[in-house]
Amino acid sequence: MKKYFKQYKQALSAVLISMMVLQPISSLPSAWATEYDPEAVFDIEDEDAWLYEDEEDGNIYSRAAVATDSNAGKWGVTGFTLSAGGTAKAGESYTITGTITAADPASPSNSSWTSWASASNAASPEDAVSKANISVNSNGLFADDASLAKTLSGSGYTDLTITGTTAAELTTSQYTVTVTMFGVDEMVTITAEATSPEDPTTPEEGEITGSFDPEELILSPGQEGESTLTIHNTMASPSDAVIIEAVTYQSNDENVAVVSGHGTNKVVVTAKELAEGDDLAETTISAMLGETKIASLRVEVNNDVKVKSSEVNTDSAKPDFGNAPDDVLEDMQSEYESAVADIAGNRAVTAVAPSLDPGSGGWARYGIPAESIVYPLQTLGTISMGYYRDTDGSYKTFVEKVDFDIDLYWKSSDEDEGKKANDVKDGKFTFRIPVPSNIRQGMNYAVVKHEGKNVENSNSGYLPINKHQDGWYVQVTVSHLSPFELTFAAEQPKPSTPVFGGGSSSGGGGGSRSVSSSIPNLSGQWILDANQRWWFSLTGGGYPANAWGRINNKWYYFDEFGYMMIGWLKLADTWYFLQPAGDMVENDWVFYNNQWYFLEANGAMAANKWISYKNNWYYFNANGDMAVSTITPDGYMVDANGAWIQ
Repeated sequence: MKKYFKQYKQALSAVLISMMVLQPISSLPSAWATEYDPEAVFDIEDEDAWLYEDEEDGNIYSRAAVATDSNAGKWGVTGFTLSAGGTAKAGESYTITGTITAADPASPSNSSWTSWASASNAASPEDAVSKANISVNSNGLFADDASLAKTLSGSGYTDLTITGTTAAELTTSQYTVTVTMFGVDEMVTITAEATSPEDPTTPEEGEITGSFDPEELILSPGQEGESTLTIHNTMASPSDAVIIEAVTYQSNDENVAVVSGHGTNKVVVTAKELAEGDDLAETTISAMLGETKIASLRVEVNNDVKVKSSEVNTDSAKPDFGNAPDDVLEDMQSEYESAVADIAGNRAVTAVAPSLDPGSGGWARYGIPAESIVYPLQTLGTISMGYYRDTDGSYKTFVEKVDFDIDLYWKSSDEDEGKKANDVKDGKFTFRIPVPSNIRQGMNYAVVKHEGKNVENSNSGYLPINKHQDGWYVQVTVSHLSPFELTFAAEQPKPSTPVFGGGSSSGGGGGSRSVSSSIPNLSGQWILDANQRWWFSLTGGGYPANAWGRINNKWYYFDEFGYMMIGWLKLADTWYFLQPAGDMVENDWVFYNNQWYFLEANGAMAANKWISYKNNWYYFNANGDMAVSTITPDGYMVDANGAWIQ
């Protein structure tokens, strides 16, 4: 007995509705099956109705899943499915896969056909692709939809593969890709990694500049010196790393000094011999980004006083094992001796001359005569050792703290022993301090204290450890010399005192917030730190933390350390969703873990409520997921598309 189903006339049980083949949220295929073979698709009372029952197998089918292309109908194609290939990344290869579903033959006369491919007499995979008439609309996911590679494979040419290169910039975290075959559209949602947060200024307003540290090198003829380039970029794209790779260095006068280090942030300057009769020569090293100069480094070469590389003395070194247990002391002693040898043989420190500027009074103010040789003498003091018990119960030892006493020494060219200079107070001295390689694993920064205070030329005294093949070191710039203490840390702290941004909640960031456009945007710039995490540096200092911040008319949330958050965020009893670019979703859908969610105009996730969207009503459960193919708690039926069946 035939059964007839009519849309909008009879409510079906959730069990039957769950069998419907429809895409959540997306609209139904525009080409519904009005051209069907009555042998394969039984007559129903209303041709526009979207459900019918197969008299032979008793199953419920969706008319929307039957291909309407005339050839596809002959070939017995009922549709196809698509699968995403994971998370898409900008500028990389990405593949979408699919499977064609072949039904029973479209009529008794072609009962020998076993698949759409045999029915169509496809002679090859290429011929099968041509007959299937495949097209793709990726909505910007792929760089060029027309050039995508499309293949059909398998014994019946039912396995679909679509491969191409994604766009260089991915501007959203989700893309809906539509694939058309046999005249039928099928959609798949692709999750993507957006390229970066939007910059608070437009590219036209942004600029890229740089600065050298130190800003000046004073070298003797034949001497080599180094300076570090820092990029100051008010745009989120390109990144500082990309800019550095494009930087080249130029010497205004290669008869004075030559330069190397292109594509890195370390410029290496080698002084040339002075012309006969000259005691002084100058040049400028320019950091170039294309034709634009973004930073300058002054280089002075003189014969007055020669600066040579640091000397390291380990004769006075001693260990400090603290209260370590007896069974770890032997390992500590071994690690201590390794650290001393490592520091003594550190060529990254002893083979490169520092930059020593005596200030306006010149070298004479420190009791150093003309034509002397000047150098820092770094005397190793106490090495404090640490230990911890590993998961297997064994002890692991490491260097926890290193003390140096660093002074300025000088000697004449015919002397072997140096003399300590007078008290050095107000010059500018940039040099390297060695770091032993057996500090605790994962430590990336040295916390450098100078006369009991953190050095002033870094972020609270946290200096990056340069792990060079000739030895590890940190580079410091100070105005005077004294004992130095080095401890080690994995991460660098943020700038001082957090500042709560406009429109944020106080007291730990609870509750919802207004999206009023009257709330001002924060002023500042995005910063990507060494941990590859974004934070926002406010104009005038500080950064938002435990707070919402409105930036370029979009809302962002920053955690207790000032880092921009992404993904689901729960504040008090309210859930929000922050895209990979950090901006909060407002009045829009989110597809997450195969469920649809809706974020309201204030960013709050809809839950236990109905939402009207584009002339349809949708219900969202307590967990926020959209109800589909069921009866809601208040007794209304929703279809597989989530819409209320009125």
